[in-house]
Amino acid sequence: MALGGGRGDAASFLPALGALVLLGGWLTQQTRQAGADAALALLLLVPAVGTRLWGQLNAEIHVPRLRPEPALAMMLGFAGQALSGVAGHLAGAGVGQLVLGHRWLAAPALLAAAAVVINTAGLHVAQGALASGDWSWAATATAVAGWAPLLLAPLLLAARGPLRTGGLWIALVLCAGSLAISPLRRFVSLLPHPTDAALPVGPPGRPVLGAVVRGPDWGASMDAAGLRRFRAQPGRWCEPVAAWDSQLRLWVRAALPPDEVVGALRPLFRELYDREVSLLALQGAAEAGLPGPVGAVLDAPSVTFALDAAPEEISRGLLQRGGALVWHTAPQGGQCVLRAEDGVAVQALYDAGRALQAPGGACARRLGLDVRSVLPACP
Repeated sequence: MALGGGRGDAASFLPALGALVLLGGWLTQQTRQAGADAALALLLLVPAVGTRLWGQLNAEIHVPRLRPEPALAMMLGFAGQALSGVAGHLAGAGVGQLVLGHRWLAAPALLAAAAVVINTAGLHVAQGALASGDWSWAATATAVAGWAPLLLAPLLLAARGPLRTGGLWIALVLCAGSLAISPLRRFVSLLPHPTDAALPVGPPGRPVLGAVVRGPDWGASMDAAGLRRFRAQPGRWCEPVAAWDSQLRLWVRAALPPDEVVGALRPLFRELYDREVSLLALQGAAEAGLPGPVGAVLDAPSVTFALDAAPEEISRGLLQRGGALVWHTAPQGGQCVLRAEDGVAVQALYDAGRALQAPGGACARRLGLDVRSVLPACP
């Protein structure tokens, strides 16, 4: 904070970089000790270190409060924000070394700056791929970007001279390279992965954040997940709201066997009602083997259903036991509500939900599940 002036943007560290270059030039003129130039190169990385740490800490503050469905795309954005300004400070450190006449010592900072640019570009490409539903390209882009710090690997072989000088060179390369590592892996470690052998199976897709609940004792599972039991407020579930598609809701992730039928989930719906949880995510599994940490996360696809009452104008459909989907009115505006017959399997409900919620799908904005028949009568 002393170097950055207490501000949270990368520009706040610019005065520190200029001051360090001037101070370093004066110090190198006063000493002829071995390793002094390498020590100065390390010193010039301090603004980049401050920018990276500040950006990552700011991003991590928001991670626990992400909305469930767009969590992965938002994490890609947060990772990019954590790297914001780092490339500029690294390039500044390299240029400072060139000004001081230390051409070889400028290489780690300049290569690290290039690696940060590649990493940031990969995150940006992955965000666009997620928005269009191109899961394979999103995973590949982040995986390629994650290897960008290896640009500095050949420099480790260039360490020469006494132990002190060679050690400072290695420390310089490792420090510069660590600044180019994307924080994405740390962020996506918070996202869910399949944990049950029996889950609905489907193609890769976005996961959903949230506590995991399992049957048959739904109440105990929700208690263990920290979902308190409130006195049910029927108005929250019975009175439609105009902002139904964007309304904030409490949510959970349910790990259900694919051959379970909707009729057997009545106790689950009632427990959700009693806890004011009105967004249910069905956890699925995929075996696509996509590359990188994002690829692993996309192998845990989910589909989310809003359980509270939707406005009357929202399109409604019936999912029949044989898998046929019959609409009372054609879906419009990217919003719709499903009612599933009791004999519909979880796998069929999962498949229908994922098809409707896919990018550009009929219910891409919000998909509801009508569970009113298993709940207390509305006043």
